[in-house]
Amino acid sequence: MYKIEIINPCSCAKKRKAWSKKLVFETLDEAKEVASKMVTQGNEKFCKRHKFTLEESEDTINIVTALAK
Repeated sequence: MYKIEIINPCSCAKKRKAWSKKLVFETLDEAKEVASKMVTQGNEKFCKRHKFTLEESEDTINIVTALAK
């Protein structure tokens, strides 16, 4: 099982239903695909103050929140 975790979610991310759920997937590819879509959505659509990036570990894809420059 592979999971997606949001590290230090901003208030915009906390308001999104998809970002507040526990996200667990059968395959790493599926988890990467969903996490990538979430990062793109966060960066392009709902949050202009923060930048979201992906970091990968053994069984977790972390979406990391940082202030946009």
